[in-house]
Amino acid sequence: MVKGSDATAQQATSSHLIQYQIIRKQLCREKTIRFFVFGDYELLCRLYGISGASGKHCCLFCTIDSKSMAVPQTVRGAYPERTLETLKSDLARFIEAGSNIKKAKLFHNVISPHFFNIP
Repeated sequence: MVKGSDATAQQATSSHLIQYQIIRKQLCREKTIRFFVFGDYELLCRLYGISGASGKHCCLFCTIDSKSMAVPQTVRGAYPERTLETLKSDLARFIEAGSNIKKAKLFHNVISPHFFNIP
């Protein structure tokens, strides 16, 4: 059972996900649908299964660590992007290692499943 703010986020998004799936199956079989999610940073982290702003790897878009974020990208270079595949892989490794929240940084701070299976 999902508890707390994760349950709230799940409840808030479940009806939208169902509507998206219905529209996709019935109306847009051959068309592309762009699905946008917006909210505050805490909500977005929960939707993607990331621990949040205080984590070592707090970026929603890539796996940069918090210390490297202060260095200009022209100096530090790019970091690997987060994808649904990397979120799934990091979560699987986190669970395999015992789901110890204190070790979340070893798994790019992915601590729970993402809510949407939409890239």
